Amino acid sequence: MTRQRPSVFCFAIAVAALPAVSLADTIYSDGTFNLSNYTNPFTYQNGPISGVYFQCSSCGDPGQALSTTVTLTTATSASSNLDIGLLNSNFIYNPAVQGTVLSVNASVDSSTSISLDVSEYNSFDPLIEQDGSFYYAQLLSGPGNSGFVNLASTFSASSFVQFDPITGLTNSGSHPNFAGDPMDFGIMISSGSIALPSFTQTLVYDNLSFDITAIPEPASLLLVGAVLAGLAVLRRREREWPGACREYRRSHWKTFTG
Repeated sequence: MTRQRPSVFCFAIAVAALPAVSLADTIYSDGTFNLSNYTNPFTYQNGPISGVYFQCSSCGDPGQALSTTVTLTTATSASSNLDIGLLNSNFIYNPAVQGTVLSVNASVDSSTSISLDVSEYNSFDPLIEQDGSFYYAQLLSGPGNSGFVNLASTFSASSFVQFDPITGLTNSGSHPNFAGDPMDFGIMISSGSIALPSFTQTLVYDNLSFDITAIPEPASLLLVGAVLAGLAVLRRREREWPGACREYRRSHWKTFTG
């Protein structure tokens, strides 16, 4: 029988334990929308439309939430658009430190109501700021006037397109660099109309969440490195190894010799 070294046995135990280690993604979440945690880097307004956002005390799902009242002040035959950017100062991810981003799972509970008898849709526009540029993705679910719905999807870098807050135009060929500089995450509140009479719309968002999956995960690399370093130490110091492996050698020597 081939002699098996106790160091190999102990290393096998360590490797077997690796799959049991849970390595969590980076998760940012907000269920109250305390506006002291948010900045408003831009508000794009086109046409006779305006919006006021605030933290409401009991309109959420449940409790506090972000509420926005949008008003088209006069009837118009042209298009009107309102886009409000909000970034959470606590939702900052640095790929250089935390790992290159593979995907972002963004989620929010959304509710919308409108005074007009039209099929209005809930919308969720997760927002990223990187190097002074803004990128958003869009997720729709409708119609409105039906209470809260959860809007969630997994996004890649190409899911986000660049938004120009000066002109209101988008550049579908420009995306955030998931391996680049730090990124701030938040939400863009969007509303608009084409050839509608005056209206008032309420948009409510609650339980905003970003689950960021990095590849490779830095924690996993450190764990593998630690195991390999431990193996090197075991092989060098096998004869002097204290503790469990020494006791294993003494009590099971015949098992390892032929």
